[in-house]
Amino acid sequence: MLVHASYTRGAQMAERFDARRALNDYPAEFLGCRDLGHSWTPVGYFRENGTLHRLLKCERCPMTAEDEWTSRFERLPRRYDAPDGYYFVGSGGVDRAHIRREVARRATPHTSRASLLEQLTTVPRLRRRTA
Repeated sequence: MLVHASYTRGAQMAERFDARRALNDYPAEFLGCRDLGHSWTPVGYFRENGTLHRLLKCERCPMTAEDEWTSRFERLPRRYDAPDGYYFVGSGGVDRAHIRREVARRATPHTSRASLLEQLTTVPRLRRRTA
């Protein structure tokens, strides 16, 4: 089987890149977005060069993105402005399994589903002020 040279070069690069080590100190806010995807909120809209642009910000991390819509409201490829440290230097990327492994490593799991749900549904009661 013939393999394109870029595939073998990518495999060699992946061998040298230690995903576990890179993820060990990776900021939690970035890890959450890598695991779940960004939580986009529109910041606002502006017109430029005859097209409508929408600026987005992520609620979890400092990533921003920009959509550009044509006059027919077709969305052109989204552009991203990543914060420093978001991308892994010297790698072809980190696969989802590495991300999930790191999320699990950092997690503090409950002893049961019921325990987790109890924590989510228990709302602290406010005490009434007495005069």
